[in-house]
Amino acid sequence: MKVYILHECIDSSDFYAEDNVIMVTKDRVKAIDKMVFLFNESKDDLQPVSDDETWCEAAEASVVCSGESYYRHHWKINEFEV
Repeated sequence: MKVYILHECIDSSDFYAEDNVIMVTKDRVKAIDKMVFLFNESKDDLQPVSDDETWCEAAEASVVCSGESYYRHHWKINEFEV
């Protein structure tokens, strides 16, 4: 059986970086939907965002603030066979 783990990493110049497990599921589409939702929510909250460093792909996404202080929000889906 395959399981999918959605990780979230937040890195900022104002505080330490932190990594969290957001979701563990057998449904890959559900993990992707959650990642895309979080990506869009973060992109709307952070202004201005860097167009060069903000992207969303099949199993990974990143939002980087291009303002005065550095802020990076990154998601990745890992697949494991259990």
